[in-house]
Amino acid sequence: MFMMIVGIVGAVICVVAYMLIIVERIDVKGVVYCALNGIGGVFLLISIAAEYDVGDTGGLLVEICWIIISIYGVLKARKRGGENG
Repeated sequence: MFMMIVGIVGAVICVVAYMLIIVERIDVKGVVYCALNGIGGVFLLISIAAEYDVGDTGGLLVEICWIIISIYGVLKARKRGGENG
């Protein structure tokens, strides 16, 4: 049950990040958006990995890629300078 909640929280974080882009509250190239996506991805990865079976391999790979891309985005945004990149 706990891991299901972790997964739901991760999904909500990712959806909220996307909603904040749509309502123009954060920059798609900014640290906040990339960090939220990364954090959401970590929560989802934990949820998937905790009760892993071979059918979850695709989801596991997607979350690993999601996290790597988010880390790259945060680093790139920070290099540009500023919270919103």
